[in-house]
Amino acid sequence: MKSTGYRSTNLSSVGRSIIRQIAIGMFAVSTSIAWCAPNIVLIILDNANRTDVDFMPLSTGYLRTNGAEFSNAFVSSSLCCPSRASILTGKYSQNTGVYRNAPPDGGFDTFYRNGNEANTIGTLFKANGYATAFIGKYLNGYGNGSTVPKTYVPPGWDIWNGMLSNGKYYNYKLNENGVVVQYGATPADYQTDRLAEKASSAIALLLTTGRPFILILSPMVPHLDTDSPVGQPIPAPRHANLFEGLKAPRSASFNETDISDKPHYIGKAPSLTAEDILWLDNSYRARVQALQSADEMIGALIDQLDRSSALKSTIIILLSDSGWFFGEHRQRDGTGKMYEPLSRIPMLMAGPSILSGRSSDQMMVNVDLLPTMAEFAGIAAPTIIDGRSVAGFVRGRDREVSGGRKSFLRIKSTTSAGLRLATYSYYETYLSDGSIDFRELYDLRVDPDETQNIFDRVSTDSANSLRSALASFRRCAAEECRSLENSIGDELVSFVPISSRRERR
Repeated sequence: MKSTGYRSTNLSSVGRSIIRQIAIGMFAVSTSIAWCAPNIVLIILDNANRTDVDFMPLSTGYLRTNGAEFSNAFVSSSLCCPSRASILTGKYSQNTGVYRNAPPDGGFDTFYRNGNEANTIGTLFKANGYATAFIGKYLNGYGNGSTVPKTYVPPGWDIWNGMLSNGKYYNYKLNENGVVVQYGATPADYQTDRLAEKASSAIALLLTTGRPFILILSPMVPHLDTDSPVGQPIPAPRHANLFEGLKAPRSASFNETDISDKPHYIGKAPSLTAEDILWLDNSYRARVQALQSADEMIGALIDQLDRSSALKSTIIILLSDSGWFFGEHRQRDGTGKMYEPLSRIPMLMAGPSILSGRSSDQMMVNVDLLPTMAEFAGIAAPTIIDGRSVAGFVRGRDREVSGGRKSFLRIKSTTSAGLRLATYSYYETYLSDGSIDFRELYDLRVDPDETQNIFDRVSTDSANSLRSALASFRRCAAEECRSLENSIGDELVSFVPISSRRERR
């Protein structure tokens, strides 16, 4: 199928129209920002594990050399739509109402019906004088036509290129500023490459406005392709033969021998077969291959900004919306569950005022992105958000950060929830009536792969305190969430002597 994307002969007229609309909008927005405010490019990968970015030398080479990296960065919900909802709004799932990828308690429809579209990164930055652009994957279910038309452009975005067909590297559709455009199956239509073209054009347009800009670039990689007969990512043809022999990592929880101390949705998984492991290795290699196109895209944007002299005034942030299972706890693949491999994500940033080569082990959560970017831009973050700014850490002003996070909420729909403390992870699994079915506790200092559930060793007071704390987290909002995170930590965990231990699971 032939691509029907914008032709170069039409691009200039489209560009002029967009620039004219942005210029007109300047008189209708607040001018509270200083015109020396930085540009911001936020890049969101799809299901990339924390170490996947090690295979992206163009991106990490710039970001690690010239910026900062958070070694303890997490998502609260390790599922695409709720995680992206948290990134866009700075709110935990209980305050966006988005717990899953589809209705009734998830997906774009739920995000829209709950009024979240009025308070996103786009609306905040546009209202404060920024030119705005979004390119790539938005929220699962966006463009399915059930709540809004396929031509719907979310508020706050001057330039909009949103994916309508999630999960496809070819034969997909984009909503391009209110016009639905179909792409085909030629090598030129490879989705990441098309998004790279859109991003380059968007930056060229944004740089002509004379205003600081924010661009969210959200490629699908390294998510699996829904049309793939083997359920794996599809790399660009030029990368299909790279990394021969590369295998999936083998952590201590890989094809775990005994998972009887896990809840039923994990504990009933059969051991991985030799065929399963071969599939895992092939899938992992395909992920790394697919990430090469994203690395090239980011590298090209860095070069473009550098050539235009805008790089020195641009903050670039790279992260993922969740991790992915690769054989841990016998899980062949997937996301959406609890555990460290799914919630730990890459988080790197570089730009003006960010110290070069800085590494922070402070716990950063995806709800922190909006307030952090707002502080970079000199914008007051809305009081309704749950996250906090971590800009002080990467600027070397640790003492200026108000309070230190000791914990945060992990959530898996309404079926599981947990607390991530500094050195412990605590999980609860629920029955349909909301009562607790199973409880887990892991000491991450000695068991970072969460293979030994030690909940049966905690004292009765500790068990009650953990339960009460998690219940408070599941209903908190705004300042209450930050207060809980500052006050609840490892001190909740205490153990009883071996002779007194009782089974609590």
